[in-house]
Amino acid sequence: MTDLSRVPAATISPLASVEEANQSMILRGVRLLLVVSESSRIVGVITSTDTLGEKPMVTAQSRSVRRSDLTVADIMVPVSNVEAMSIEDVRRSSVGDIALTLQNAGRAHALVVSANAQGALSLVGIFSVSQIARQLGIPIQTHERARTFAEVEALIASA
Repeated sequence: MTDLSRVPAATISPLASVEEANQSMILRGVRLLLVVSESSRIVGVITSTDTLGEKPMVTAQSRSVRRSDLTVADIMVPVSNVEAMSIEDVRRSSVGDIALTLQNAGRAHALVVSANAQGALSLVGIFSVSQIARQLGIPIQTHERARTFAEVEALIASA
């Protein structure tokens, strides 16, 4: 798990362009960015599948705008739709459990959260299937579920 108390999170503004998000991921060597508001609140996530897949084109067409006019906010996954694991569950799990959970969910990433005494959640880490596979030295066939051929191509390109 990438421990966010030790490693700074890769973030981007919801007002950034989709191309800026893609370039930021390339420069940082990541496939997921946390989308953070001006008040430093996490408002969503954006992945390489979101930026390289069909989602930008479909969104641009539905809004009658150019793809280059889209912002991260237009295609990100809102935080309310992001699945997360509790740090307590992670502590009781093996690496195999985490990889299997990601495989079953068809996701390449999982956020890890911790709740304080009042129940407020804070982000403490991020799992990445590609990082787990690298560290174990074995391939893990887990990809975000693609819904279109363009998304399949984007997943292959980002692997």
